[in-house]
Amino acid sequence: MDIEKIRKRRAIKVVITDIIMATSVVIISIILVAVVTGWRINKDFTIEQNGLVSIRTNPTGVSVIIDDEKQSQTTNMTKMLRGGEHKITLKKDGYDSWEKTVKITPGWLLRLEYPRLFKQNRETETIETLNGLKFFHVSPDHSTALYTTNDSTKWQVMTNFNSTPKTEEVDLTDIFSDTRNGNFPYSIKSIKWSRDNERVLLNVTNGKTDEWGIIDLKNSKNSFNLSTIYNQKISVAEFEGGSNNRIIMILGGKLVRSDLSSKTLIEPSIENVSSFFSNGSEIIYLSRDSSNIETLWLTKFGSERATKIVELKNGDSTTFALTHFNDSNYLAYTLNNHLYVYQNSTYPTEEDDITNMKLIVDSDIEISPSEVFVSNNNEFIIFKDNQKIVLFDTELEIYHTYDYGSNKVKFLDGSILYRVDNESKSFIAFDFDNTNTRTILNDHAADGFDALISNNNRYFYYVGTFETASSKNELRLVREKL
Repeated sequence: MDIEKIRKRRAIKVVITDIIMATSVVIISIILVAVVTGWRINKDFTIEQNGLVSIRTNPTGVSVIIDDEKQSQTTNMTKMLRGGEHKITLKKDGYDSWEKTVKITPGWLLRLEYPRLFKQNRETETIETLNGLKFFHVSPDHSTALYTTNDSTKWQVMTNFNSTPKTEEVDLTDIFSDTRNGNFPYSIKSIKWSRDNERVLLNVTNGKTDEWGIIDLKNSKNSFNLSTIYNQKISVAEFEGGSNNRIIMILGGKLVRSDLSSKTLIEPSIENVSSFFSNGSEIIYLSRDSSNIETLWLTKFGSERATKIVELKNGDSTTFALTHFNDSNYLAYTLNNHLYVYQNSTYPTEEDDITNMKLIVDSDIEISPSEVFVSNNNEFIIFKDNQKIVLFDTELEIYHTYDYGSNKVKFLDGSILYRVDNESKSFIAFDFDNTNTRTILNDHAADGFDALISNNNRYFYYVGTFETASSKNELRLVREKL
């Protein structure tokens, strides 16, 4: 027996086996990667890449119909679909339905994680009668509300919407010039909330002068009048990023930061600023130089340098905003009726220019916006001109244009907007892209007050007007179980 030949044969077999195993692992890995990224072999043996849709709903357990074919799974679910348009319908007994035509991109995930179906017969409960209600203002995260009745300086702070609402009093007496007698003879121009909802930045007017105040909702004694402290005109102000102890404001034409604990200004300041928008540590602002030329700039808090965005020509108008969503930063601005949106994982540094970001929208739009704001979940940038809006969706990086039907844009949850028809007193809700318009209340909804859905998705709160034996328009805070 030739031992050497036997050893060679065994070695060859081992090598061949290793090669086959390695090749098999590579082939299986390629197949798995192809499957995960949506590649499939069709019935006609053609190879095609699909996309994936994730459907999450409130409530869960909703039947899903795709292209008129009922699926075996209910929500929450994921489904592989061929590229192109697909009609998705959502239904559940006792609830209204939801329907939308979506576009699936091969190799990409489409998240439909916002559909909400409203129960058709809801239990109604009166929380409080609020005759003489002046305003009902809800914090951006829908966890806190601020309201008052009959021009009183004693305001109410309501919390705990997930269960039994709780109310505490905050006293504004002595905060503003004309409130020492316990009356509040002002109109509210704006209310801005700190991130933790423990403070609000309040801008009021009596028709002649404006005043700004910091209202501490936990301890009224810590409230104070900003206008009195700085003794200069404050034209715009907001809380800085996630802080409740710092604000950014335009004070006497300068963009400044203020520490609310020490009531002092933080250097450096920026001269001749007319408007600004901040997000995190970034701030975009419009300033005018000595030659009367307006320029839009981007900078970071504490930095003495800025990135130039665009120089305006005489007669140009602009609105602008920043947001961060899904690990991407977005810078959007309008120049008259033209929309520009830039996207990147980071904003430009002082040495860069705006071209370091990717220009993803460069398009004429139907309006020349006068206002802009970002939704609380940072997903949507809304440009507004009277009742018409242009809403940019950072998830899909597209924009929608439509007539909102009201001068004030309000979100009921992260993706649903609403308005109240003052004539019919109906409450109308619709998705951010102006689809799935539904009348949630057919009558008795009161216009001019905020509404909300509790964060646990159990309750829908609104201010309604009801006819009683003693009053034809009794105002009540009402909640309905969803």
